[in-house]
Amino acid sequence: MTSAATPARQRISVTVPADQEGLTYELTGAIKVGGFGGKPTHRIVTYAQGMGMQYGTTTANVLAQLPQVTLKLSGYAANGVEKLIDAIGTVTLDSEEAIQAARGAYDALTEEQKAQVGNYQTLLDAEAKLAEQAADAVEKLIDAIGTVTLDSEETIKAARDAYDALTEEQKAQVGNYQTLLDAEAKLADLKAADAVEKLIDAIGTVTLDSEETIKAARDAYDALTEGRRLRWATTRLCWTPRPSWLI
Repeated sequence: MTSAATPARQRISVTVPADQEGLTYELTGAIKVGGFGGKPTHRIVTYAQGMGMQYGTTTANVLAQLPQVTLKLSGYAANGVEKLIDAIGTVTLDSEEAIQAARGAYDALTEEQKAQVGNYQTLLDAEAKLAEQAADAVEKLIDAIGTVTLDSEETIKAARDAYDALTEEQKAQVGNYQTLLDAEAKLADLKAADAVEKLIDAIGTVTLDSEETIKAARDAYDALTEGRRLRWATTRLCWTPRPSWLI
């Protein structure tokens, strides 16, 4: 506060951002009252009466009657979140960072502030749309695997990596995930069988010196699961002579 001769200078001015329409504000904080040591304060401020003469009142009594003034922008945080949500725009696979920023800002609000976010449904819709698009992209990678061969490993790995990068919600929307699991199992069978075939082919013409090579092939074959042995036999032994040692 300043001198009584300049009442205009004794006013409190609060500036609220122009884009804060529809929000409510709460004033708190301390007002300082001027005076001289050992002398009573000669003016008091109230919201109802403005400035009035208060002769003979001690400084302590005057201060006890003063209101507090603060500016609590209770809606300002919510407004910031609304702007982040609006910034998402049209949802594409490139929108993930913007959506995560909006989600993180919203989750950091208090429950009271969250209730003031007027476009929260837009965030929910954006998250759902992103999940759908992410799942669609993975489904296309899985469909691209096609018939599994030994050359399919890179394609299968790309589909697996893309699937693992999804959130749990997004994974639940991948409709052909079983196809990926089947492809991985098939590739594992083919790789195991291929290793056995290479060991068998390495035997060549059998001589007394072939025992170690034959044993390596036998051990590799015996290590196959029953299912893999059957698939290996179906794809190879039905069309080529069976080695006598493999009986």
